[in-house]
Amino acid sequence: VGERIRDLELIADCVASIRRIALFSYLIVAPVAGTILTMIVYRQHWPNLVVAEMIGVLLVTAWFARVSANYGAALILLRDRNHYYRNQIIGSVGSLTLLVISMMLHHFNIYVGILLNVAQVIFIGTLNFRRVRKLLGTGGRALPHLQKAILRLAVPNFPSTLFYAVQGQITLTLIVIFGHTSGVANVGALSRLSQIFVIFNQVNLILVEPFFAKLPAERLKRYYVLAIA
Repeated sequence: VGERIRDLELIADCVASIRRIALFSYLIVAPVAGTILTMIVYRQHWPNLVVAEMIGVLLVTAWFARVSANYGAALILLRDRNHYYRNQIIGSVGSLTLLVISMMLHHFNIYVGILLNVAQVIFIGTLNFRRVRKLLGTGGRALPHLQKAILRLAVPNFPSTLFYAVQGQITLTLIVIFGHTSGVANVGALSRLSQIFVIFNQVNLILVEPFFAKLPAERLKRYYVLAIA
């Protein structure tokens, strides 16, 4: 897109091209992920219904996380950061509110926790999608040359993206394969608690980086030195 941020037709075509690539990738990865998950949990002797529910949650969450990421990026490109952050805040606060209510009513269990997470991902993805379609006014066209350009941009980042996606699950996967159900629950709980520290990373992403991005060149060096000090 470059400097052509006012060219809504071009942006719509880019979004459609990304959507086509993401759909193709999803159709390949989803069956593989479902098969790997089934093989991993085979030794736990969990009921088939439980395994099927886990696969269903995985597929639905992956689909709407893709929608949220694709259209969230489009919102940032369209300079509509207010709705981008608002959608995330509404989804997070709503999920947290429902979580507190379910705990107060003594109805909280593992299914409620999972469904709340899934509902949050679906909610944010749907809001991002509807907002982008409203701003663009068209669904766009998936053009071959745009798909090739997007792939050329994305492929060099694939190794780091794959590592980021997998590295947090390695411990849990090993416990599932070689451990017992109680160990899986303990590691899963510790993993969720560790997400508290992600807040500090989000502070950098939401507050610090935009602050430095909008500084004029003559003030950037001085503020950067003060931040490091």
